[in-house]
Amino acid sequence: MKKLLASLIVLSIFAAVLFAGDFAEYKLSNGIPVYAKKNTVNHIDSVCVVVKGGVHYYDKEYSGLENGLFKMMVKGSVRYSFEDLKDLKYETGCSLKAVTGFEGSWLSLTTIDEYLPETLPVLLNGFTNPVYTESEFNKLTTENGERIQSMLNEPVDMANYYARQLIFQNHEYATSPGVTPESVNNITIPAMKNHHAKIMDARRIYVVAITNNDISEYLPVLEKELGKIKAGSWPLKDETVAPVSIKKRPLVLTHGAAQGTGYFYRAFAAPSVTSDEYIPFLVARKIYDQTMHNVLRAKYGMCYVAGNTDFGIVPNIGFEILYRCNDPTDIKARVAEARNITAEGKYILDVDKNGDYVLADIEAGFEGFRNTQINALYGNYMTATGMAGLINESILMFGNPDGLENQLNQISKVTAEQVNQVFNKYFVTDQEFWFACVAPECEEETEAILR
Repeated sequence: MKKLLASLIVLSIFAAVLFAGDFAEYKLSNGIPVYAKKNTVNHIDSVCVVVKGGVHYYDKEYSGLENGLFKMMVKGSVRYSFEDLKDLKYETGCSLKAVTGFEGSWLSLTTIDEYLPETLPVLLNGFTNPVYTESEFNKLTTENGERIQSMLNEPVDMANYYARQLIFQNHEYATSPGVTPESVNNITIPAMKNHHAKIMDARRIYVVAITNNDISEYLPVLEKELGKIKAGSWPLKDETVAPVSIKKRPLVLTHGAAQGTGYFYRAFAAPSVTSDEYIPFLVARKIYDQTMHNVLRAKYGMCYVAGNTDFGIVPNIGFEILYRCNDPTDIKARVAEARNITAEGKYILDVDKNGDYVLADIEAGFEGFRNTQINALYGNYMTATGMAGLINESILMFGNPDGLENQLNQISKVTAEQVNQVFNKYFVTDQEFWFACVAPECEEETEAILR
């Protein structure tokens, strides 16, 4: 416990230093915002070029198109070949990365601060003038095909894919940031070129820079490359995201690789990542994980792993998961048993030799659960790259650069009462969707169990 508290104190100090200070906002001549923040912690800079809109700007049959385009952006440009990029990475240690999500995508540069002047133009030219060499496109096509094949050959990934198809049916998020079996053949060079022309719209672009370099040194570089992008004259898409309906008939999929075991999920509506309830929900998840493990694995021994998670998106979905479940006969009753313990404000310290629970009040152990969640949350943002990602996501989801940081800071004020209320509101519901992947010979039995 002393080591945990010590690490939390160090983490909090580090977070305070990195998070301290306001953003300076600048505008390029075409209106593209630049959110600049001084990195006073280390000498590793991060600069991102972000495009808002995400899946709102391409159809389901082109799922993965923007992801493919952004990957091509870091494989060479009109001014810098793929070989140039390899040499630059070797000489400077910099990295270029493409990130794609439902609400937007970005290119990220991470570099030692002294190399920013020579690496930043590479990032920017890749964004504005990518080249689509056959060799790199063929690698991307192979990678996409392997990803699809891997997904279809893995029971867990396959179950999650087809469940998502049902959950987001006729919804904006039916389009996926990643490639799908239905879209893989539509990711072509002409399609990427066409999409690139559409994202070159100053109204949808912004830059985030966490760097030791002075703004006067890199703002002219941004202006030279990005300032020439024009604002589109066409109407921007409505990016409002509708909630999803969770209550559905159980889905049972079969796969030969699930022989002798099974993978079971219960889906339910979860608070949006933009909601004030999301941080209490994360603490509730942390507490419930421990109880699920003690009930479903320690007491009943019915699965290899029991836990819960969520998508972490705007129309959010939570999941209870039983991984490699060998005896699903009473699965609904036993998961409800774990759920009810948490709903009553208790958690399990241990399961004794007689199979009886040693219970404690959540209130009594709450500080430890909350501190563990603080460590998990802030640990993701303790670098310039992590901080840039935090700002990117904040603008995409909240519309301002510190919305997500403000939400994260709520965790120090979260109470056990709030956590209990959120748990009972979201986890304890009959608006649920069970799905599973089992061996073919277990299909009928599983359908009967989940019906």
